[in-house]
Amino acid sequence: MKLLVIFVLTLLIYADSQSQERFGGGFYVTNSQDTVHGFILNKTHYLTEILFRKTISSPSQVLTVDDVKSFGLSSGEIYIPLKFPGQRNLPQTPAFIRMVVGGGIELLSYRGQYIIGSDDKGRFAMAKGKTSNATTALKNRQINIGIFNILFQDCPSVRSEAQTIPIVEEKLMQLIKSYHTCRSLPHQEFHLKKLRRLSYIGFFVGPNSSRVSFPGTEIVRSSDFLYRTQFPVSSQPTFGIIGLLNGRGTSSILGFQGELAFTKASFSAIWVYSNEVGGFTVSDIMQTNLDYSFITLRAGLRLTGRSHKVNPYFSFGLGHQMPTSSNSTVKMRRVINGSYTEESFELETTQSSLVVWAGAGIKKNVFRTHAVFLDGNYEQSFISNGGKITSLAVRLGFMF
Repeated sequence: MKLLVIFVLTLLIYADSQSQERFGGGFYVTNSQDTVHGFILNKTHYLTEILFRKTISSPSQVLTVDDVKSFGLSSGEIYIPLKFPGQRNLPQTPAFIRMVVGGGIELLSYRGQYIIGSDDKGRFAMAKGKTSNATTALKNRQINIGIFNILFQDCPSVRSEAQTIPIVEEKLMQLIKSYHTCRSLPHQEFHLKKLRRLSYIGFFVGPNSSRVSFPGTEIVRSSDFLYRTQFPVSSQPTFGIIGLLNGRGTSSILGFQGELAFTKASFSAIWVYSNEVGGFTVSDIMQTNLDYSFITLRAGLRLTGRSHKVNPYFSFGLGHQMPTSSNSTVKMRRVINGSYTEESFELETTQSSLVVWAGAGIKKNVFRTHAVFLDGNYEQSFISNGGKITSLAVRLGFMF
């Protein structure tokens, strides 16, 4: 139930954070050829407008295709406004199109569709290079060869090279480069920068509250006292190290998280059972003490909300638990009409290695490449005799 509550709350926070605006470094060129640097909202595709900020905290400014001659992102992408009247699946009115190669023959990209050509020779939407249908694949190849024959007719060597080229961006760039070399024409290639993965390593510390129960216990020494004993919550500190590897991209939401944590838990409770036997009152008093300390290796996925300020996140996965010490004893006192006997024995409550866990929290970047975080981490491990230990830790940490 706690896990469900954590998940629902984090999902709500995460959904709200996804609506937050994610801006990255960029610039735009005005119609009067002035270049203005600032921050542009990152999107997968751009249509007729962009959101621009002079500084990351300044109000957003809407710029349309009428206001901007071109704009660029820190990733190396360059966009220009163009229209393609009369062509299917391409904008009939001006829209922002990504420039891949500029020069005598240009290569453009619009929502996964490659466009090749020039103002003089015309612009053509290329057919997809790969398809599962053989007939469609042959038709597409014939369309693309026809386009190449029109564009490269003044350079036979390049026209011949184009007959077998796959329709992928890098190969098309090389083909167009060959054409410009053949014609001794200048050109410019706009390669996307390979974004590096962001990685962190850090540490955390905080209080850990654990609860033990035996909902599926077997009968131990002819008694079901473990099932009936109510153990109080154990509060102990926890600490450890954490590693985080994010995906590539300016707004990556998926990452891999690993942790190594040390935790202790101590439980002590008394259960009393009374019964009438042959006219005598027989009372069994069971005092159970359970002490554990263990190291847990956790690994899983992290989903991070997009924001330049505070990033909420939800993480989940599996773990491997390695006990460093375990002490489980029971002292049983049997009282019959004021007389009693005592017996002590050890319980076989070894821990399983499997752990399931989930966490939710917030992270804030500081000092450019560092971060602080505050989260709640829910964990469930299993012990013999049908028992389980559930823990909830509140952790404060620092990553660098």
